[in-house]
Amino acid sequence: MSYGPYGTFGADNIFTWTTATGIDHHSYDCGPLLTAGEGFYFEFNYNTNGGVWQWYWSVDDIWVYDTYGDLLAAEPFDSWIPDGWWLDDHSEDGVWEQDTDHDPNSDSGPPNAQCDSDENPTWTYNASMFTPTMPCRDGGATVDFYSDFQVYQTDVATLNILHASPVLEYFQDDFEGDLSLWVVNDVGGNLNITPTSLGVIKGMYR
Repeated sequence: MSYGPYGTFGADNIFTWTTATGIDHHSYDCGPLLTAGEGFYFEFNYNTNGGVWQWYWSVDDIWVYDTYGDLLAAEPFDSWIPDGWWLDDHSEDGVWEQDTDHDPNSDSGPPNAQCDSDENPTWTYNASMFTPTMPCRDGGATVDFYSDFQVYQTDVATLNILHASPVLEYFQDDFEGDLSLWVVNDVGGNLNITPTSLGVIKGMYR
């Protein structure tokens, strides 16, 4: 298990695959492993444990939701390396790569992210792919993805969740729409706040 790039304070294993799954769709409730207010991210690790010419692990369409169903991350691997993601080969030969074969989700199609020991038969792998760090707003999250894992002898696939510093969330408002996301504390009871066509707000006492 690795400790990744975002100031990690600990890690928990979600699942480890030691036998072939073939093409499969996975969804894991990470709520029991999370604490509201912390930051967190995921590690996908493929390890041949010193072996060469094993088989492969490909993943695609990784979605992360909070308990309200809001999307925290969505990655179809259309670009490489995805913005905010991070790779670590742990001083081995093999790395995560973008590819079009072994695609685990026929609905979305390639490309996907994969470690392919069969295509690189002289390489050893201990390759980690880390998602960006995300905020745990309410103490829960679900990770959902498609996978194709094939085993020859020594290769293992692991999904870990890593705990990080709290994530600061920033927002901006051009004040050109409604103010429904804002709370006004009008002690005197006479303040009317409205958006204007200039993209600012005005407050008027009546």
